[in-house]
Amino acid sequence: MSDDLERLDQTNIDIAAASHNELLTGIMLALSRSIYDATDNQGFVDDAVRETTLRAHRTVTKAIRDQDPAAAARRMSRHVHTYAEAVLEVEDRTTVTVPEP
Repeated sequence: MSDDLERLDQTNIDIAAASHNELLTGIMLALSRSIYDATDNQGFVDDAVRETTLRAHRTVTKAIRDQDPAAAARRMSRHVHTYAEAVLEVEDRTTVTVPEP
């Protein structure tokens, strides 16, 4: 369990792996490159956005550490939706092209 908690401060894939949910881990592994490419928007991602994202991730990992799955789910949902809404204000693409591995 302590190894799992240490991993929470790393990547989204590590958070999924720490959950011991094989389906979630598989989905995150499959989507990680698409997520990275979709959020790679140099016109949007600046220091303020990075700081806000880091704060959101910390609130999610705190809920996980506190063993509060409902709070973790709420916080992650709020983070994803807030980020998506903010990106839509500055971005008009509707698809993401992911290069072959």
